Amino acid sequence: MIAWFNPVYDDVSKKVKTIYTTLRTARKLPSRTSPEFPCLFMFPISDATNTQTLDSEGTESHSDIGVQIEVYSNKSGTGEEECESIMNVADTEMLKIGFVRYFCNFLPATSENITRQVARYRATISSNLTLYRR
Repeated sequence: MIAWFNPVYDDVSKKVKTIYTTLRTARKLPSRTSPEFPCLFMFPISDATNTQTLDSEGTESHSDIGVQIEVYSNKSGTGEEECESIMNVADTEMLKIGFVRYFCNFLPATSENITRQVARYRATISSNLTLYRR
């Protein structure tokens, strides 16, 4: 398996936090506690061996990977604007480093007072961490 997620997370969260200095970011959704708002969660959703690039010994040289980013806001009346603004920064960075966005939309949150925007990305990554759009 190719260890790829931490460098991607670090790049995106660092970029977003340069603009939104109070933004809370995490690698997984909180389990029980209420998150601080606004917040961005980023986690891998797929990591499959690219079988077309296996060598004769079955060594993995590329993986088809996927990432999900979720942005939450509790701002009354402007939650969608805050989510979109944060997501735009994350999206720009994801595209810049080589991912392709295949989904982005507002989805229901656990409370009517919370706005949730979700985006999903995919790419192919090599064992030397080079990203390829697919």
